[in-house]
Amino acid sequence: MTEAKLSRTWGIVGLGWLGAALAEHLRALGIAVWGTHRDTFSLGRDPFPERDCEVLFLNTPPITILPPSGFVAQIVLRDKTKLIFVSSTSVFGQEQGSCTEVTLPCPTTANGKWLGEVEERLKIQFSDRLLILRPGGLIGGDRHPVFSLSRAGQAKGGDEPVHLIHRKDLIEIIVTAEHSFVGNLINVVTPFHPTKSQYYSDWAQRLNLPPIQFSPSASSRRKIASTVLPDLYPNWICPRLDFL
Repeated sequence: MTEAKLSRTWGIVGLGWLGAALAEHLRALGIAVWGTHRDTFSLGRDPFPERDCEVLFLNTPPITILPPSGFVAQIVLRDKTKLIFVSSTSVFGQEQGSCTEVTLPCPTTANGKWLGEVEERLKIQFSDRLLILRPGGLIGGDRHPVFSLSRAGQAKGGDEPVHLIHRKDLIEIIVTAEHSFVGNLINVVTPFHPTKSQYYSDWAQRLNLPPIQFSPSASSRRKIASTVLPDLYPNWICPRLDFL
């Protein structure tokens, strides 16, 4: 990191499981951080924070009670502030096949449709100061989909590929991407895509959890990749998604 980088101030809207860990990482780099938590701040209810920052990290779940136009209208940026918006791979529909950053999203879920429209409105409003990140499912610490799948005992789409990323890798990518600011959109998933039945069955066995019965997918063949990450972030911490 350069000296100029370390002098930055970040604002984090959404100090949850990811945001709090990102804040801790940034402070360890000597970067000043302020943030909001859902217990004390809610978009659409409270005035948007207008505190100084050079990077605003907007990390909230889809707020579908607000129309995308209303959500984007809430965001206040100072003249030179960069915006990093956390979207999701759910902007891609289940039938879209191979998807990279140049693939036009065709979402099928309510959350995916909301995020897709927010992305487009942010591109129009904030243009070259915007970076959109689309993470897959997040793992790390005590968080892993295998726990809920094992409790349920069954799951659909066992032949579908997984699209996951470890929190440690995601945080490193966030900081690296902001420093480089290459393009304005990144699909943030590891290049490791075993089938759900293979991956989660292996994890259930490792953790001595009840087995999961998988049914095949009706037709989904979606596989999400990134053309940006191979150059931006070649050295993964958890490339095979095999530790927490």
